[in-house]
Amino acid sequence: MNSAQYLDELRRQLRGLPQEEIDRCVGYYEEYFADAGPDQEPEAVERLGAPAQIAAQLKADWAVKSVEDQPKEKPGHGLKTLWTVLLALLAAPIGLPLAAAAFCVILALVLVVLAVIISLFAAFFAVALAGVAVLVAGVVVAPVHGPTGLFCAGAGLVLAGLGGLGLMGSVALSQASVRGLIHMTDAMRRKRR
Repeated sequence: MNSAQYLDELRRQLRGLPQEEIDRCVGYYEEYFADAGPDQEPEAVERLGAPAQIAAQLKADWAVKSVEDQPKEKPGHGLKTLWTVLLALLAAPIGLPLAAAAFCVILALVLVVLAVIISLFAAFFAVALAGVAVLVAGVVVAPVHGPTGLFCAGAGLVLAGLGGLGLMGSVALSQASVRGLIHMTDAMRRKRR
């Protein structure tokens, strides 16, 4: 996650606060990233932690400040803000694990597709290699026993051909899978924006 993505997510997590408060908070972190510089950006993002945690802390701080600054004649206003912050803090332990679980499911799907493609390559390569071996055996056996040699040579050619066709199909399947994964990640990225 780069600084722009981090700040966008922070702004999204701060919804519910007044716009000037959101601008003030995001401005502070923009200065933080500017001070860190582009070379230190990944380390700065890692030091800060998740934007949801920062937003929850900022909301809590703002709620406490608004309760302290609240005039005595409006007692219900600060309570509403405090309630909103409390709900945001309680939602964070649920939302973060759900996001992590979704990431793990997507990663597992990608790994399963990758494993299937690799196993197909291995299987069809083995069939093609076995075909070549049977063809060579047929050529070696042909002088000793002609019909057996011809049968082995023919079976070897069939196996080598099937293995080659399977390898070409595996290449096409892997290309389609990679395109599908790229399309899926692009759609998810567009949806988050």
